[in-house]
Amino acid sequence: DKYVDKKGNPPVVIFAGGGVPPPADAALMMQLGMDGVFVGSGIFKSENPEARARAIVRATTHYKDPKVLMEVSTGLGPAMVGISDIKGDPVNFRDREGASYSYSGQVPPKKELHGGTETQMYGSSWERA
Repeated sequence: DKYVDKKGNPPVVIFAGGGVPPPADAALMMQLGMDGVFVGSGIFKSENPEARARAIVRATTHYKDPKVLMEVSTGLGPAMVGISDIKGDPVNFRDREGASYSYSGQVPPKKELHGGTETQMYGSSWERA
């Protein structure tokens, strides 16, 4: 595209999202050239949503300042737990992304789960609708 050739970037806003809960990760996305960072459950499922939201806003605003990044990254508690790699799912995302997934047309039998799933821990948004 001629615009990109002249300006050096596409005429769209580029956001990063999906698994960016620590403030340092949000700052890294900005350092890599994102125009913004979208964080939803990374804030709301944390131990202190208000403090984490404030920290991520400061980290994305001051992403070039290591002192601010260190300050906002301390005392927040653990980040959001990631998506479980549940072996009983018909599609195991780890295998699919690794290109080793093949679908036979039949759903495999459910396997015994070890530990709680995100739905079991936090509830389903479908149940609240």
